[in-house]
Amino acid sequence: MKTFDILLVEDDGDMLVFLHNSLMRAGYNVIAVENVESALGELSKANFKILITDIKLPGIDGLSFVKSLPESVIKDMSIIFITGFNAYEADAKNLFPENTTLHKPFHLKSLISKIDEIYSKKHDFAINDDGDDIV
Repeated sequence: MKTFDILLVEDDGDMLVFLHNSLMRAGYNVIAVENVESALGELSKANFKILITDIKLPGIDGLSFVKSLPESVIKDMSIIFITGFNAYEADAKNLFPENTTLHKPFHLKSLISKIDEIYSKKHDFAINDDGDDIV
C-alpha cells in the first residue's frame, strides 16, 4: 500500500486547490478530494500520516466521517479539522481533544506549523516555510 503524507478533504473548490498547491510547494505529498466518499476511496488505497478535513461537508460531516473510520485506519494518523463555525470547533475539541482544529480564516503558516509539529513528533524533522497567506 502506498503512503502519502496528507489526505485533504475540503468541499470548497477554491480552498481545496489553494491548500493542495500550498502544501505541495511546502514539500508534502498531498491527495486532495472534495467529499467523504472520495476520501474513503483514497483511504482504501493508501496510508496517510495526516488527515485534514473540513467539518462542514455535504452529506456526512467531518466529525462523523472521522468517527466512522476504523481504528486500524486512524491509529497512526493525526487529524487537523478546519471549520468556519464556532459550534463545530467546540465539538471537534470535545470529541477529538488530541487533534487540532483551525478556525477559518486561518494563516497558512498556522497550518504548516501544525504539520511541522506533527512531523517533528513522529519523525524528528520539520519542514520550514514562511507561509503567511490567510486562508
